[in-house]
Amino acid sequence: MGAKLTRTGKDVLASRLKAFQKACSARVVVAGYPEGKVSDFAAQKAYWNEHGKNGPARPFMTRAGMYMLRGDFYKSSLWLLSMSRPAVVEMFLEKAGEGMAGEVRHSIADQGFAPLAESTKRHKGHDVQLMETTEMYYAATSAVKERT
Repeated sequence: MGAKLTRTGKDVLASRLKAFQKACSARVVVAGYPEGKVSDFAAQKAYWNEHGKNGPARPFMTRAGMYMLRGDFYKSSLWLLSMSRPAVVEMFLEKAGEGMAGEVRHSIADQGFAPLAESTKRHKGHDVQLMETTEMYYAATSAVKERT
C-alpha cells in the first residue's frame, strides 16, 4: 500500500516559474555573431566555417547551445528564479547569452575539429584552426531580442 502526498496552498515556486516562462517566451537569445553587433564579414566567415565552404565543416557555434543544458548554468541562475522583479527576465537572458558566447569562444580555442589540409597549413604557416586573425574569436557575442 503506497502513501499519497497531498499539497495544500499555493505553490510559490511553480507560479514564479510559470510567470518566468511566460515572460521569457517573448524574447530570444542569439549568440555567436548576431546581426547588428558584428561586421557582416565576420558573420559570413563564421557561417562558412560552421558549414564548410572550402573544406570540412567546423561546427564551433553548434556547441554553444550545449551551455544551456549544462548544470552550472542552472545552478548559477537559480537565484534569479527566486526573485520576482521585471528586470529578472532580462538579467537571466543576458546571462544565458554571455555564457553561450563564451562557449563559442571556448569551442574555437578547443580546436576539436578535422585537421587542416597540408596545403592550408603551408599557406597559413601554422595549424591553428579558426584563429587566422582572431577576429571570429573576439567577435563572438550575444543579443537579447524580441521574438518575431
